[in-house]
Amino acid sequence: MTFINYYKVLGIKDYASVEDIKRAYRSLAFRYHPDHNKGGTHGESRFREIKEAYETLTDPLKRKHFDAELRSRLTYSPVYGFGKSVSISPAMNYVPEPHSEAAKPENPKKTGFWKPVVLILITIALMYLIMDPPPWLANIFGNK
Repeated sequence: MTFINYYKVLGIKDYASVEDIKRAYRSLAFRYHPDHNKGGTHGESRFREIKEAYETLTDPLKRKHFDAELRSRLTYSPVYGFGKSVSISPAMNYVPEPHSEAAKPENPKKTGFWKPVVLILITIALMYLIMDPPPWLANIFGNK
């Protein structure tokens, strides 16, 4: 079964309010209603699509599930890669959300080289204490 983008069917953005959805539904339903298009099979199938889109997008739970399905079809994780890649299809009418400032990686020049240097010095000091502890430390632990 093919995936149908209900936002595209109604001709609205994916962040449209319920009032915008109702307004788009009423105008399209009036245009494609079977009573107005007598003998047209295209109008009936289009009217069914519009009705299904309206029912899905006005129900909050169904809309939440539809939005999740829409985003899952637009994002994918490569099998042998790191992170997520975004594939945008012009037919889907979707723009991914911008990344927040917290999600951006740190600038390595900003952190400097002090953090690794401090870690190396701490490691050397611990190795010295374990291999040849000073007498005051040996007396505490009973190693005479």
